[in-house]
Amino acid sequence: MKKIIVLSILALSMLSMAQDSTNPVIVTLKTFLVNTIDGVESFKESTTARPGQIVEYRLSIQNKGDEVLPAGIVSIVGPILEGTSYVIDSATQSSKQVLTEYSTDTVNFSGKPVIVGEGDSGHEAKPEEYKSVRWTILEDMAPGKEYNFVYRVKMNKN
Repeated sequence: MKKIIVLSILALSMLSMAQDSTNPVIVTLKTFLVNTIDGVESFKESTTARPGQIVEYRLSIQNKGDEVLPAGIVSIVGPILEGTSYVIDSATQSSKQVLTEYSTDTVNFSGKPVIVGEGDSGHEAKPEEYKSVRWTILEDMAPGKEYNFVYRVKMNKN
């Protein structure tokens, strides 16, 4: 019997943390299975995935408050769950408005390349070593302003 992994746990945990009544930033998360046939991708919204499948997370954040949020104070973190591997270069990339960073320990973040270890033992992170992706808004976030982010993971076969 093939293993099926439920993805809705991620959605619930992320949304419950972000939907604090004092937080003016509202977070929305949708999960999609990515199918590629003859080089053409299609997407199906889903809460489950099987080993080997690619899942795309689509996060949206919006300032629902009445005040402008200063540049640099709004960040969102997309976790890379146990049993999944980050699909390299799948995350919404940095721009003048957004800084994209990655972590292999959920504490320390850096841009690419992500290095694990120090000195001679340091190496570029493998997809299975990534633990989260973080986006920081680099401009003032006016009331009503919305940003959308995407990243993908592959469901591990183990």
